[in-house]
Amino acid sequence: AGRASTWEDIGELNKRYKLAPFFTGIDSGWGLRADECYNICSANRWFALKGDQAADYVHPRKNLPPLKKFYSTMQRAIGSSGRSAMLVLWSNENTKDILTRLRSGRMQAFEIAGDVDKHYHTQMLSEVKRDVRSKTPGQVSRRYVQINRRPNHLWDCEAMQVTRALFKGLLKPEEEPAIEVVETGAAA
Repeated sequence: AGRASTWEDIGELNKRYKLAPFFTGIDSGWGLRADECYNICSANRWFALKGDQAADYVHPRKNLPPLKKFYSTMQRAIGSSGRSAMLVLWSNENTKDILTRLRSGRMQAFEIAGDVDKHYHTQMLSEVKRDVRSKTPGQVSRRYVQINRRPNHLWDCEAMQVTRALFKGLLKPEEEPAIEVVETGAAA
């Protein structure tokens, strides 16, 4: 597919592959102001995605008990243009656990194009799950943390692909019990 470096490039890829605008998700939490993302998404009918520390999100259902999922219901985000964009929050920890299981071969096949550059491979190894001490004395939680400030945007992009696959029902997190990816060493 090539590399999309500008908003126009993304629009051209949509045209080339005849994708409906809703199939384009933009990370609203990376390297650009969220406001810019919301403005671009609202103008093109794309949707914004943002990683979040919540473990799960409640999805109400009519006449049925609510469901908990690793992504939020569709929300509205308003940019400075005054127009609203669609926004989906995703559970950073749980979604990255699924991505880790996919990459390790414990779920469906995870395939990588043969022509990706070294930056992709480096960024896919940019985070590890560790025990992290909270500001509250004695409390420790398991979280993904960046390794030596390595760029991790493509790792997050793959996590957003997992979010989209969960959203469309292509992945089911309950099929595989959670595993712990453990790094030995001192807590961060």
